[in-house]
Amino acid sequence: MIVSCVIPALNEGARLPGFLQDLGRHLLSTSTLDPAIEVVVVDDGSDTENLEKHRDAVERLAGTLAQGPHRARLHALPSNRGKAEAIRIGWSESRSDADWIGFVDADGAVPAHEVVRLARMLPSFTLDVLAGSRIRMAGHAIRRSAFRHFRRRSLGT
Repeated sequence: MIVSCVIPALNEGARLPGFLQDLGRHLLSTSTLDPAIEVVVVDDGSDTENLEKHRDAVERLAGTLAQGPHRARLHALPSNRGKAEAIRIGWSESRSDADWIGFVDADGAVPAHEVVRLARMLPSFTLDVLAGSRIRMAGHAIRRSAFRHFRRRSLGT
């Protein structure tokens, strides 16, 4: 089984490298290597400094994964197209033989160990679509900037 995981990234040079490092550690930390996971980071027109940080982080992850079935690569867009378009392009660039395609945010809001845990559960599902969303649960906090909080409220979401 093959899972293609797209990570859209716009100026995420401060957070993406740590997330990818965690992802690599968790991909290699278990005895089972199934499914094979392809990580496609789509740089969505980041500035030069962040693009280089994204490129370096993906190259380190690709090197870490080189001996196993997992792969990582970067697809850089020349200009900002928006998150949805970055995801769509990433999906179109995913392996044609992928059994599942998905995406996860570059900020690590969904921890790397949960991404890997879910990917390893996919072979047991008989679904066409699986969607997840963060919810506030007892003992957990959803952190976001004040701007994002008020923006979401003004949009009614």
